[in-house]
Amino acid sequence: MVRTDWNIKREQGMVDALSGHEPDYFMYHFNQSLLDFDITGKRVLVVGCNKGRDCRPFIDFGAAEVVGLDILTEIGGDFSHERVRYVKDSVEQMPFADQTFDFVFSYATIEHVPNVAAAFEEIARVTKSGGKIYTIAAPLWCHREGPHWGTVMNFEPWIHLRFSVDEIVDMVAERQASGVDQINISESQIRHLMTLGNMNQVRAEVYTDSCARLDNIQIQRNELQGEQFPEEYRGIIDELKANGYSEADVLSMAHLFIATKI
Repeated sequence: MVRTDWNIKREQGMVDALSGHEPDYFMYHFNQSLLDFDITGKRVLVVGCNKGRDCRPFIDFGAAEVVGLDILTEIGGDFSHERVRYVKDSVEQMPFADQTFDFVFSYATIEHVPNVAAAFEEIARVTKSGGKIYTIAAPLWCHREGPHWGTVMNFEPWIHLRFSVDEIVDMVAERQASGVDQINISESQIRHLMTLGNMNQVRAEVYTDSCARLDNIQIQRNELQGEQFPEEYRGIIDELKANGYSEADVLSMAHLFIATKI
């Protein structure tokens, strides 16, 4: 079941269309994650911390220790603090003991992880009893806008599922040459985003199924969030379904998982 309120909510209070302010999705999910959980004096794990800036708000809100995990070479380069340490490793096999963290948070990371089930198993393993898990993975591979392309490829919905990488490169080059669109994406960027390993190319249900199988977890939300599309896209959706994609695959933009460790 795909919830279709993602665009409508974005979510409450994030987009001020009149002022033209850009939404800060990370801070929205950070705030949502702490609505019913006080991290003061707690140990926090940030999965996919990137260069470290994602760790700062947890320090500001009083966490006793924040551990940032990522596979990036530049991990932690943008933020250092005496209560923050960085670990360069994969969420699929983390070097932490069972029940180490009071709170585990992950934003826009698990869509890059090859073994989604292993990632969620590890997150559950290192969370303490009574601790909280909050993960949001987006964009999912099969979504209309594709793998982290945003709106740059909106001239052809689901372009990455319907055409080969060479066909996409040629289509973009033709439109750039003709001046039809101001498409700001290079051939190398297209090939990077279409390469298995940069995005995991996992179907939407893998996320929800992996979370549903976890032991000793009380699930609050384990859902796919998506958009409602104009009827003009129905033919394309039917075409993709005929090629083996489910409606959940092509409509799901994000996976939200909120849970407590029992």
